[in-house]
Amino acid sequence: MRFIDSHCHLHHRKFNKDRSQLLERIWESEVSAFIEVPIGLRSNSDMREKIVLPQVYFAAGVHPLKVEDLEAPGVWEQVRKFAEMENTVAVGETGLDDRTLRRELQEGCFKQFIELALELDKPLILHLRGDGAYGRALEILKERQRRYKGVLHCFHGDIREAEQFLELGFCLGIGGLVTYAEEGTLREAVAQIPLEKILLETDSPFLKPEACVEDKRNTPLNVPVIAEEIAAIKGIAVQRVAEETVLNTKRVFGI
Repeated sequence: MRFIDSHCHLHHRKFNKDRSQLLERIWESEVSAFIEVPIGLRSNSDMREKIVLPQVYFAAGVHPLKVEDLEAPGVWEQVRKFAEMENTVAVGETGLDDRTLRRELQEGCFKQFIELALELDKPLILHLRGDGAYGRALEILKERQRRYKGVLHCFHGDIREAEQFLELGFCLGIGGLVTYAEEGTLREAVAQIPLEKILLETDSPFLKPEACVEDKRNTPLNVPVIAEEIAAIKGIAVQRVAEETVLNTKRVFGI
């Protein structure tokens, strides 16, 4: 079986000590490709230097908790340059996160990233966290009265919320949270979300699946564990989950 990790951060400092060894293990594994997503502005360049593998693709953007990086003169021109690169397959992650006091700046940056993605005809990677984030993001996205291409990364809502983003054209990124029994609402939603709308993701080094205890970090090597859980929830073969999510990811990101 082959898998694609649609969202990870292998440039993160938690991988500094053994990144080369990890990349070699990924190269030899069932993970046929992965999408490396920046966090701060600087990581847009750092990750391209640190992650050198044939099966890596990149996003361009700034995490909602790092939007202060976008206040300096000329930074949006830098972001655009990264977004226009040939190996950049998405814009993001961008969105709303209530762990900041800069709500107005965050929302303004979200709107600018939406416009950039539309202008360049590249999919959006959404990050939405906190009370009201899904609802406010839907309001912003619906202002344009159109459908989108992209993924709501780390989806953790209910089926009603899932359906609202599916109606706008987004797929849903499902990661390690789905392996936890206490995530009943998410697991119920995954049982009902059409498989053709699901992407696998790890969000490495974060959100490790429950059963993965050998390493404190999450890595793309754990994608099969997530696929197995989704297969169990849906009562289907893991081979089908692997095959269809690979096709879904290729379709969304054009890879």
